[in-house]
Amino acid sequence: MNTKPLVKATKSPIRLVLNPIRGRLIVASLLSAIGMTLMLMPLVGITYIAQTILEGLNLLYLWEAIILSFASLFLGLTINTIAEYLVHSADNHLTHHLRVSVIERLSKVPLGWFTGRASGEVKRAMQDDINSLHDLTAHFFTTIARAIAVVLFSAVYLFMMNWRLALVALIPFLLFFVLYRQAF
Repeated sequence: MNTKPLVKATKSPIRLVLNPIRGRLIVASLLSAIGMTLMLMPLVGITYIAQTILEGLNLLYLWEAIILSFASLFLGLTINTIAEYLVHSADNHLTHHLRVSVIERLSKVPLGWFTGRASGEVKRAMQDDINSLHDLTAHFFTTIARAIAVVLFSAVYLFMMNWRLALVALIPFLLFFVLYRQAF
């Protein structure tokens, strides 16, 4: 009996292109999420400061909240900067690898191949197509990680403060998904 699958499973072209920098993209995305979470901590600090003032001013707790808020903000900014450096470094590695591969490939084609092509086609393969990957590799994954971190942090914080108000605050968010699903 033949145990080979009838259809050979293949990876998507994007997955194949991004595979050499996959680990760096994952690490940078995780760092972006952590950095964004830390950058939101001053909002918790503001809430704590407001509660401290309303309940009776205790200067020691007030200064602790201010110092912790600033420290988490700067730590979050530093971690996000490291994540952006890491992801842009990975993007540079990928684009360099792709450009070298295209140059090697084009150096092996006969000269007659170039006469049958417009210079714009070669330029597009050498420059434009590779440059269009920059938004994907250097920005997409870290932006998504930061957006998810904001949503999760906000939801957790809302539920910690008051679960009933959190449910009310999430109704528009849930309605968006219901309406979006019905639109398509």
